[in-house]
Amino acid sequence: MVRLYSTSAFYFALAYPGSNLLSIGQLFTVTLVPQGFHGGEEAAVSASLPLAKRSVLGGLLPESLLYVLKRSGPAAFAAAMVSDSDTPEIIWTHKMRAENLIRQVLQHLGDFPQKLTQYCHVLYDYAPMPPVTYPELRDEMWCHHYY
Repeated sequence: MVRLYSTSAFYFALAYPGSNLLSIGQLFTVTLVPQGFHGGEEAAVSASLPLAKRSVLGGLLPESLLYVLKRSGPAAFAAAMVSDSDTPEIIWTHKMRAENLIRQVLQHLGDFPQKLTQYCHVLYDYAPMPPVTYPELRDEMWCHHYY
């Protein structure tokens, strides 16, 4: 389970454009922190680090969504991912998901999805993804779980 990140499962889950995200939220709940992507287990277990640094999803999703997942569970996370929110706890829109998250994840995957449809046994050659940029959050400050 600690190497699930290397299979591209997180990238494909985040690139899913649909609205039925409960199962994805359940997967993320179970795997939020226990991934060995950071090169050492001490980072995953160190509660002193921010959740975004301990989670494989940290560079992909805003930290506010990670805390929704951690505190409120997969159903609340799924609802937050498909809604427009501008509250002190969450800033997230359909546009952020479609134009930033999904577009950048698909760009990172390149032609791998096409190769996968042609040959279902092709293995993903893991490459860390650069952090997803959200211009809507550029001027926001995240402090103690609030914007």
